[in-house]
Amino acid sequence: LEQNSGVVGIENCLESHILGAWQEDFEKLGVRSVLLCSRIGTGNKEQEESIIRNQGGLYNLPEGLVIIGFETPRSWSRNERELVKIASQQLGFLLHQRHINQIINNQQQYTQYLQSGLTILQPTTILANPTKVLINSSNSLLLQEVKNLEPVGELSVLGNLSLDRLERNFLEFIAQAIVEITKINSQTIPLVALITWYPVSQTGRIMSYSYAESNITSTDKISIPVRTDSWIKQIISTNGWLHLSVSDVPAKTLRWLNILHSGQVVATALRTAVEHQPTGILLLADPHKILWQKTQVPQSQNSPTETLKNLLTHLVNQFAWSRRYLIVKTTLESQREELEWLNWYKQRRLEELYRTVGSGVKQLSELHYTPSENPAQQKNVLTNLRYQQLLRQIGNVLSSTTSLLKQEKWRLQANFDVVSVANLLRRSLIRIDSQVKKRQLQLEVHREGNLNIYGDSIKLELVVYELLISACRRSQTGGKIDIKCQTLDEEWLEFSIIDGGKISSKLIAEFNSVSIPDILEPSPLVSPPGKHLIICRRVIQQMGGELKLDLQKSGLVKSKLLLPLAHL
Repeated sequence: LEQNSGVVGIENCLESHILGAWQEDFEKLGVRSVLLCSRIGTGNKEQEESIIRNQGGLYNLPEGLVIIGFETPRSWSRNERELVKIASQQLGFLLHQRHINQIINNQQQYTQYLQSGLTILQPTTILANPTKVLINSSNSLLLQEVKNLEPVGELSVLGNLSLDRLERNFLEFIAQAIVEITKINSQTIPLVALITWYPVSQTGRIMSYSYAESNITSTDKISIPVRTDSWIKQIISTNGWLHLSVSDVPAKTLRWLNILHSGQVVATALRTAVEHQPTGILLLADPHKILWQKTQVPQSQNSPTETLKNLLTHLVNQFAWSRRYLIVKTTLESQREELEWLNWYKQRRLEELYRTVGSGVKQLSELHYTPSENPAQQKNVLTNLRYQQLLRQIGNVLSSTTSLLKQEKWRLQANFDVVSVANLLRRSLIRIDSQVKKRQLQLEVHREGNLNIYGDSIKLELVVYELLISACRRSQTGGKIDIKCQTLDEEWLEFSIIDGGKISSKLIAEFNSVSIPDILEPSPLVSPPGKHLIICRRVIQQMGGELKLDLQKSGLVKSKLLLPLAHL
């Protein structure tokens, strides 16, 4: 029958071995002769192929067998055979269309839920309130300051944040989608829970939705050890969904996780990019094990459980990205505000310095003093010369500060000029003289001739000073620092500082890494000296140079500046 695409007629069922397994059933029905059409037609072949292609090979065509029976043995005419064939094709077409309609309805339902879920995860929806979020840079704990309200304590800080709204909206939507898609009684899945934490935190919190009470509860007072809990580690280390038996949950985990007494828990981690660590877990309590199971047998994508699984997989991924976006946004806004405050403070201090020094210069210049030709008054002449020298020094300081106050209020500006390497090195060594004497360090300077470089003299001096003072601070008492200035070719100068101090290998690795470090993860580059080195590198790159840091095999630390030579 499978090999025959047409109609098969059997005159006497008792004498035919084709339907031997069905003979008893035919005898009970009083059937002696049958006409069979082994394949139900599906109508439009292009539509059929399109459905199969879109369903990824998991779509099954409607199968069946049309049987026409007669109570006595008989033969079947060609017209009868043709009539059965046409009727079976029409019947198959109707069944096929009904099956396609079911697929379309399921896809429309999936699309509607997916669109609704993505809508509640949009940043414009989440950030509709005027809540202002700040982060304390010293401990990276979230603090909030709501308009017209006093700041709240750290324990209740998560109460009204946009992040909290995102998590609540997501949890409510997931709970609703589970019931409506699977058409199950809400009491069969008592709880949907969300465990979340911050990348730098050692503990997390759990937020759960109870179907019985139709509300969300949050356990802010319970500290969940997300870094040490073996159960959480198992979920994080698994890609995709994990089915965990409640009986296998460790006793330590049950101290804070008390959602089930039997059955299983379906869980997945909140993941974004490969280089980012998960920052949460979604849990589905499944006491009756009615949700999808981990199986190697492919299931139809049209089944409610498979539809639910696909929907949750997409929404969990989008939720993880939305949650990360809010944390990064909050972190960057806080850092920006902190820098603005710092810049404001420096600006005011510089303005005060400018005012005070300017007033002193004015008073010194107004001194009416004329040197006398009397040898007894030579001391006064030397004093006058000293006054003039001080005036020039103060004037130079004010001149350099003027551009800072007027042109660099909120952003660094590059003022390129020809800079003498000898003068640059001399001024930098004067600034670290106190540290050298304090630590009894030995300085050896190796310099080629009279070299000139092209760049911003003030910023170059600050960068060289930063590298020298860092070398001094990490060097042991009585240590040695080598300073070398040499040309690499006609275009480049290498300015290197070599010391035997101790430095973090992680700092050097992250500093030299081409990839951008995760802003939410602890890093030696977010605080001095790593942070200062990053700033120095950006300043040097703005001048067309490069700053490199290297830990040599001998254990010596080498800070190397590559600077463009100036040809006079």
